[in-house]
Amino acid sequence: RIKICGVSCFILSKNPCPVLATAIKRYRRQQQRKLSRLSTILEYDESSSQRAVNINDYPKKDVIFHLTGGGFFAHTIAGDVPYLLDWSSATEAVVICPEYALLPEHTFPIAIEEITRVYTALVTGSSTTLLGLGFRVDRIIVTGESTGGNLAASLCVKLCIDGL
Repeated sequence: RIKICGVSCFILSKNPCPVLATAIKRYRRQQQRKLSRLSTILEYDESSSQRAVNINDYPKKDVIFHLTGGGFFAHTIAGDVPYLLDWSSATEAVVICPEYALLPEHTFPIAIEEITRVYTALVTGSSTTLLGLGFRVDRIIVTGESTGGNLAASLCVKLCIDGL
């Protein structure tokens, strides 16, 4: 899992994607540094440094932006993984499943706002997103199952209304 715009996202890919694997390893190392409790060692937080990012240095990959079901109370990704991996294999795309906010702790419209932020970050290719994924997003397909289908449709309507 990695965070995109503060939202945890599952990343799935059936096909080898070395740049994604490298980016996820880098993300995990950064998280371990943040959690370190060693008071005698000065640590450098890479996420706070500004790195010049050349967008052309990153390869393009297609993305399946999948929103899980679960009645707004749970994320049911376990049942989705087999067909998501099949889709990834057939299309050579990377699957991104955001863990949107759930009830009862979060109310409407927080989940839609979160998935819109993640989607927008993927489309715009912000430097933070590029560093986190290791690739540029080429094309995105939005999918969802059950509650996720509701959110997928809501996302598409919101994007049209907002002109994004």
